[in-house]
Amino acid sequence: MRELEQVLESGQTAVVCSVTGGPGVGKTHLAASLARKCIKAEWDLVAWIVAESPSQVVTGLGELADAVGAGADETNTQKRARAAKRWLENTTGRVLVVFDNVTTPDVVAPWLPATGHARVVVTSRSQRCDVLGAVVGVDLFTEAETVAYLRERTGLDDDAGARAVGEAVGRLPLALAQAAAVIRSQRLSYAAYIDRLERFPLENYLTRVDGDGYPRGASEAIALAVEEVETTQGLDGLTRRLLEVLSVLSPAGVNREFLAHLPAHTDTSDEVESNSDNDDDRAVVGAERVEQALGVLADASLVSFTQNNQSVLMHRLVARVLRERARRFSRFTDVLTDAVDILDHLQVPSDKAWEQRQIAAEVVDHIDALTAALERDPDTGRFIGALEIIERVTDLRIWAAEHLTAVENLTRAIDFGRALLIDTERTFGPDHLLTLTTRHNLAGAYESAGQLEKAIDLFQQVLTTAERTLGPNHPSTLTTRANLAGAYRQAGQLEKAIDLFQQVLTTAERTLGPNHPSTLTTRHNLAGAYESAGQLEKAITLYHQVLTTAERTLGPNHPDTSATRRALDALTQATAGRARRRFGFRYRIRSRS
Repeated sequence: MRELEQVLESGQTAVVCSVTGGPGVGKTHLAASLARKCIKAEWDLVAWIVAESPSQVVTGLGELADAVGAGADETNTQKRARAAKRWLENTTGRVLVVFDNVTTPDVVAPWLPATGHARVVVTSRSQRCDVLGAVVGVDLFTEAETVAYLRERTGLDDDAGARAVGEAVGRLPLALAQAAAVIRSQRLSYAAYIDRLERFPLENYLTRVDGDGYPRGASEAIALAVEEVETTQGLDGLTRRLLEVLSVLSPAGVNREFLAHLPAHTDTSDEVESNSDNDDDRAVVGAERVEQALGVLADASLVSFTQNNQSVLMHRLVARVLRERARRFSRFTDVLTDAVDILDHLQVPSDKAWEQRQIAAEVVDHIDALTAALERDPDTGRFIGALEIIERVTDLRIWAAEHLTAVENLTRAIDFGRALLIDTERTFGPDHLLTLTTRHNLAGAYESAGQLEKAIDLFQQVLTTAERTLGPNHPSTLTTRANLAGAYRQAGQLEKAIDLFQQVLTTAERTLGPNHPSTLTTRHNLAGAYESAGQLEKAITLYHQVLTTAERTLGPNHPDTSATRRALDALTQATAGRARRRFGFRYRIRSRS
């Protein structure tokens, strides 16, 4: 800690520290301790950004931009991220930014400030990240550190026993924390703990824990700590349910308020809370009991909290042990169901996408983690397991892709949508409704990003399949045809756009009626296509039709009515202006001779 502080307190500008080391040695914990110290010292800004992928870095910097008011007029996340970088390079305040769990230098290097006074900490398993800045290495505890740590945490004055415990768990800080918690809570001697550890039947709990570079005994120490806290603390199984739900959500942290939405098991005597404030009559565990259980888990060193205490953290190895145990005991479907129930409740509606984008960004991260937790066929890559859960997770992913497009986080929306399309095609087949929805939404993301050729190709694929499987007049088919027309219009292929809009309008008038809102929208869009093609009289006629009907059926102040009125007024004024110019040119007043 002191070494990290000394680097950050140096007189250099734009100081970057690279905290590297093996798994479980406490890199994130070290960075979090520094962040808490800066918060306590009232630094101007302390930001924590999960940095496992480029899209997470961009999203995190976009949120930083929101926090400091940089790029306030920008809705595109990539542009807001660049504004955040410029702000970091120009700030003179006391600022700390942590990029946590960076996988490779390329993920974060383009976004590190080159100038300014901001202090940046990068945590990573990869020593390749040493090139990013001043190196602060974190390793296994030394023998002396092990003895001192266990003496402080357990109160036992037995250096030889402490050394033996350290050897048993490979002196891994993560495992030592759990060992100390068990020893303290059960009032064990070091020898008694080692005996329990050696007799713990790990093979009966876990099937796939090797190969991650963790020292011998680490998995056993975690599994023993989990078993001890679950069997001795009561709470009617709530500690186990919380542990297992946390194991399939984002390792970057889970908002404590989110966990209050864990559905209650109504067949127990638990006191529960209602979700009536959110038009949801599910019985939930509630914040009070969740906080009680989290306190127990934190005392056992199985979870910790972020620097602002807002979110709960679980180490990746702890999460892996819990997931494998749940699979071993055929509980994994129940775990996924609990997680999906929580996330279903947290989906941000489309009309509040921008307003609640920070909450939604965390939900998207949880959906990513939940997807990674699903089991796949090693040969085909298809998801395997309970079909209902796979479909529900896919629905969550579809919402996430739509949200990312809505808030113009387009790079991540496209990456997210492409991975989702591969999975839906593999798992459900190319013609399944979930696959069609995914392909359609990916086309929309490409269109928003200006990649019109890709958008048109995907819209055409969806339209062909929808016409064959749903029918030419199905609402989803009409929507796709209209969106393909819109893409054609953006691409300047106006004849194709007009032809498709006319097809949609004819069908909508016949199946929905001439005054249906979707019919009005189509007529409005056809008018816009005529306007783009220079067929202004047709455009004006259609705009007038839409406006007259919209004022009568939707009301004069409805947003769609107002949009049509603005389009008509702008076109009318532009047309009148051109007419006046033609009149003045053709009929000049000549001076008398």
